[in-house]
Amino acid sequence: MFKICNIGHICRCPLCNFFLALLLQEYDFHILWPTVRLLTLLLANKTREIQEIILASPMGVSKLMDLLVDSREVIRNDVSFSIMM
Repeated sequence: MFKICNIGHICRCPLCNFFLALLLQEYDFHILWPTVRLLTLLLANKTREIQEIILASPMGVSKLMDLLVDSREVIRNDVSFSIMM
């Protein structure tokens, strides 16, 4: 698994959290899939912090649940893998 050197900065930066949530609303596959992969990578390295950010976000959990019914299988698989962490 890859390590992100500045993962602590990403967790603490409200602007990074805002853009990550904003990108999760995007429908374009070439934007959404790397965003989901980044979220999976962040969860793999800083599970507790990222879970707290998602739960504190007004629509964080519902955005992830919306992705579970996405028509693209690769998106659904990655999101379900992220949720299982």
